[in-house]
Amino acid sequence: MGQEVSQNTCINCQTGFYKDNVENTKCTFCSDGTYSSQNKSNICTKCPDNSHSNSIRTGCLCNIGHYFYKEICHKCDNLDFYGNTKYECSSTGLYIKDVVNGIGYWRSNESS
Repeated sequence: MGQEVSQNTCINCQTGFYKDNVENTKCTFCSDGTYSSQNKSNICTKCPDNSHSNSIRTGCLCNIGHYFYKEICHKCDNLDFYGNTKYECSSTGLYIKDVVNGIGYWRSNESS
């Protein structure tokens, strides 16, 4: 498992692919919502909630309106009490360090 057969030779599945049984001769591309970040994988891992697979299925990206921090895609709760935007979360795949503050707002460090 985790390898395909080509010309009577075993070849490791590449990242983004898996092979979970001996009946299959070829590695299979991970389905949307899953990924494989290692060669020779026999499973694809489910993406965290509020995220999707990248196009080559080697990892996941947080959906628009979410940012990645401590292995979770957190919802951007980006309006203050008056309805003003505190920070911008309008692209996919954001990490907390990439979130840009709105005018008049600041953070003490890039992970706050």
